[in-house]
Amino acid sequence: MVFRLHADRTAFHGLAGTRIVEPGLIELAVGSSAGDLRLHGELELAGPERRAGAGRVLTTPVSVTALADG
Repeated sequence: MVFRLHADRTAFHGLAGTRIVEPGLIELAVGSSAGDLRLHGELELAGPERRAGAGRVLTTPVSVTALADG
């Protein structure tokens, strides 16, 4: 599986009350529930802090590829 995670999906409300995207380390976890996180990873966002407005990206496209017979 491949998830294409747009930086807008990491936006949060900053101290000024506006939704922002900040550079820095993002921790990721994948599992069947919050109590069963089997995979962990991290990525780093680069670039300046920016506002994420009403037109921000709210989708996370996923693609699935079958494994080759081994």
